[in-house]
Amino acid sequence: MAGKVVRTERVSSLKDEYKEKLMVEIGEPKDVNPETLMDWAKTSVSLVNDVTDLNGPEKKELVIQIIHEVLDQTTLINPAVDAAVDAAAKLMLPAIIDGLVYMAKNDPLKLKKKCAKLRCCC
Repeated sequence: MAGKVVRTERVSSLKDEYKEKLMVEIGEPKDVNPETLMDWAKTSVSLVNDVTDLNGPEKKELVIQIIHEVLDQTTLINPAVDAAVDAAAKLMLPAIIDGLVYMAKNDPLKLKKKCAKLRCCC
């Protein structure tokens, strides 16, 4: 079974608009680390979730492009650190986004209620 097709032109057309929305939410980035990447991903996923004409893989791609744009505009003091952050972001972002989406779909409160009924500890 083939996955959903990503309409790259549609994703690209929304990138600047949602990058600006993210910048309003996070302010001017002063530092980039795993925690900030997670915050940016969480905020971006929340913003992009309201786009009704994109499918899941398109929303994921949009979030990745938004964060890469912000990273490209963020100047770190050390070019080696900048390159390392970019490489880490490329590796980590897809998994971070998948995790955030999974958690949103599988609300922990619902899981705790189910566990309570089964008398297990969660």
